[in-house]
Amino acid sequence: VIALPEGSGFLERLRTTHGSLLNILAPELREKTDGLLFIDSAVARESDGELRSRIEYRDVGARQSSFAYKEFLFPFGEALPRLYYSLADILDRESVLANFLHERKYEKGIAPAPVQARGGARVVALLCSDGVSPTLYRKQVVMGAEVLFNLSSHAWFHNSYAMQTLGLRMAKVRAVESRRYLVLAGNVIPSFIVDPYGRLIAGSERDSEGVLQGRVY
Repeated sequence: VIALPEGSGFLERLRTTHGSLLNILAPELREKTDGLLFIDSAVARESDGELRSRIEYRDVGARQSSFAYKEFLFPFGEALPRLYYSLADILDRESVLANFLHERKYEKGIAPAPVQARGGARVVALLCSDGVSPTLYRKQVVMGAEVLFNLSSHAWFHNSYAMQTLGLRMAKVRAVESRRYLVLAGNVIPSFIVDPYGRLIAGSERDSEGVLQGRVY
């Protein structure tokens, strides 16, 4: 499994420029992709006109994708508290609110569900703030998830050490609650792997670029 941070849009860009991942691989490498699962995400304005954070599970060998969406929308960044709708009405600023909502208001979509990776393990990915909820990962475990992923983006927090600490602590709690490995793919804070007992077993370096590898199942 290859997991990328929230909003990387790697597979989306690849389709635009090359058509598919297989098209940029040498022939001798293509057969080695059998069973490889990419987990990526991108912001998409879909056919209904709504903006959503979309997870893509790409089975490279089968050339098939399945999709799911973020459930726990982050206040102000992705969803606006209802109080602001009332204030806009009182202050006669509905047009300002409408413009803001068009650019920044996200909608929920189809909830994630576990998918099968190479070797038969069932994996599931949630996006960033989904990890705040104590129920979302638990629901996935009930549905059969054996390895948990979190695709995160903390760019808004400007490499905050506090957010890094919070993200790790939250991941440990979710791993222990679920009794599952949890892998976090981060773009600003380090990526890391936590075991079912809440122990950090691998992590990337802070303020560095790289790929974190590990065995979790």
